Amino acid sequence: MKKKAISLLLVGAMVAAMVAGCGNASSDNNGAAGGDSSAKSESNSSAKSEGSSDGYTIAANIWGTGAYPLDIIVHADEKAAAVAGAKVDVADNQFTADKIVTDLQSQLASKPDAVLMFSVVDAVFGSVQELCDAQKVPYALDTNFPSDQEVWDSIKADPLFIGGIAASPYEMGKTLADQAIEAGDKTAVVLGAAIGDYSHDQRIAGFTEEFESKGGKVLQTMHCSDPSESTTKANDLVMANPDVDAVYCSGGDYLSAVAAIKAGDSSYKFDLYGTDVAPDLIDYIEQGVIQAMNGGNHVNGAISLCLLVNYLDGHQILDADGKPPVLDYLSTYLITPDNAAHFKTLYADESCFISDEQFQSLLYKYNPDVTV
Repeated sequence: MKKKAISLLLVGAMVAAMVAGCGNASSDNNGAAGGDSSAKSESNSSAKSEGSSDGYTIAANIWGTGAYPLDIIVHADEKAAAVAGAKVDVADNQFTADKIVTDLQSQLASKPDAVLMFSVVDAVFGSVQELCDAQKVPYALDTNFPSDQEVWDSIKADPLFIGGIAASPYEMGKTLADQAIEAGDKTAVVLGAAIGDYSHDQRIAGFTEEFESKGGKVLQTMHCSDPSESTTKANDLVMANPDVDAVYCSGGDYLSAVAAIKAGDSSYKFDLYGTDVAPDLIDYIEQGVIQAMNGGNHVNGAISLCLLVNYLDGHQILDADGKPPVLDYLSTYLITPDNAAHFKTLYADESCFISDEQFQSLLYKYNPDVTV
């Protein structure tokens, strides 16, 4: 079968998500990673007829609700599922590490067809693998991968692991450090989520290391246990550093809190940068309160969900080495005053930047030529 590569053009040509797929109906590509096809035949997918995703239930989760950058992840997952003829059962972990595992246990009791795991807590990946293996349920990872190499190697060798999609959070922080350096900022402070949240830890590391490697100095880094602390911690941070050149925020709630402080007090002259996008934050860019922010990683799970549906339909997507795809290079976009109006229009209808037709191009049932 002739194959063709699929590129998702997200927000025009600004974000490209290269999506893997095998789409090969031959037995060579239908086996799971490591060549073991037995787990697939024993998994819940065996109850479904090939080529029909109607009725699939994907157990998914979100770290918490009420924060736009998290809510839009769920929106994207639900949109992808609807296009695929499936549905998602989303557990709200309520910003609580233990609930990632306990919620998954409850979901698995309902016998979903697959699991889409979004974990900001590095320590739970081994437990997720054990739970899915025990129930013989295929699973994919959304946004974050294990940092423990032994755990990660075990997952990648697991026949029930279907793949994962991520952006590089480190690069997102690094990109905004470069923006600050180019603006002439010499000092910076940082506000983000609790230590141990992998995405935020990596973004903050990327910003800090890049900023300091180019002559800047990060004076203070402050963490919030959850978004409810954003206003208090933002006030504490800027009051303690009134003359700082730049503030970097990892997380939309934290960025919003600092932006409100800056907008309400003209004595603050710092440049403001952040990762995670919300419509009201784009307004702040147009007003000159925020200088730049980046986002786009909210579609990771939606693309991973397509990997799961293809697997359940009997057409597992494999990379060139015959293994489940692990794509950690989803490009993100940078919003500045020059393009803020364009992004404001996109976010106004919560399009998630991927059309139904583009989601269909990632699904074997609509596009049998889908490939890496």
